[in-house]
Amino acid sequence: MKDLYRYLSGQVSIELKNGNTLKRL
Repeated sequence: MKDLYRYLSGQVSIELKNGNTLKRL
């Protein structure tokens, strides 16, 4: 579960850097 959490948090940080997450929301 820790690995999954780290993976998801990593993806979120990457998308925030690209600004993709903000565009989707």
